[in-house]
Amino acid sequence: MRIDTGGLYPNQRATQGGARATGGPAAPPIREAVADNVTVSPAARLLALGRRALEDTPEVRTSVVEAARRRLSGGADACDGRAIARAMIESISGESA
Repeated sequence: MRIDTGGLYPNQRATQGGARATGGPAAPPIREAVADNVTVSPAARLLALGRRALEDTPEVRTSVVEAARRRLSGGADACDGRAIARAMIESISGESA
């Protein structure tokens, strides 16, 4: 990408031959701009979905915390971490993992 510096020195004028009026060398010709491309990986998309879900979810869901507290105090075993992670990914992406 080239940056046009033609407007940086308003007191200098270009002559017919392309050289500046101050006698300096002519600026190189400006090339046409080429469009930029961006590719987003599937992992980045999943992270963006997760971030969006976090922003849309309250920081603490009191009803879920209370239900878990009741289950644990009643003697229920802790949940499987992999099952929880899988359920979180499915709820964020809308797909089965």
